[in-house]
Amino acid sequence: MKRYILLSACLLFTACSTTTAVKVDSYSNYAAIPNGFSEKATFSIHPMHHTNPLFAQETTHKIRYSLEQRGYTVLEPEAAEYRLHFEVTPKTVSETILVDEKIPEPPEETWEWVKDENGKMEHKKFFKASYKIVKKPQIYTYSMEECSMSVYKAADSKNPIWRGTASCKVRNIDDLREHLDYLLTPLFTYFGSSTKRQITVNLKEKDLL
Repeated sequence: MKRYILLSACLLFTACSTTTAVKVDSYSNYAAIPNGFSEKATFSIHPMHHTNPLFAQETTHKIRYSLEQRGYTVLEPEAAEYRLHFEVTPKTVSETILVDEKIPEPPEETWEWVKDENGKMEHKKFFKASYKIVKKPQIYTYSMEECSMSVYKAADSKNPIWRGTASCKVRNIDDLREHLDYLLTPLFTYFGSSTKRQITVNLKEKDLL
């Protein structure tokens, strides 16, 4: 019984300690929002280029919740101060990586003292397998999910005043919901500010919105 309890505890610890690496990059127009968005800022939310309207609706709900948790207000487009556009897309990425490859070489000749069948010592020749390690390029292909958000002033739909993107590797490219919270969490951490450069954050399930 103790063995099963210990196994369950280990599995629970493993599940809780699993992290997802998310790349985050955000830009901010300091002239327009030098201190980020004001506490009384109002937004309308607009999904872009989504073929699944139910997924777009679910994502809109999550974004609305995140905005309201930060004290912002979500209104209809004609009444809002800012327009928030978002898009969630799957991507297939290919990279060239260097992998180790063993190249056989002529066997090495060695001499050792060993006992024969009569227990006498004799000097005997052996051949030892030999190889060298070389680096060879290999194409590594994987799937990623990316969420991008852009914020515009309601009166200017061409020039964003804030833009953020977050992406991570995914196992199932057909279900964009699986990692959506991992993308939205860091985007709202830097909402209205600049990351200065692309950064990587490691998130656990307890860190999510």
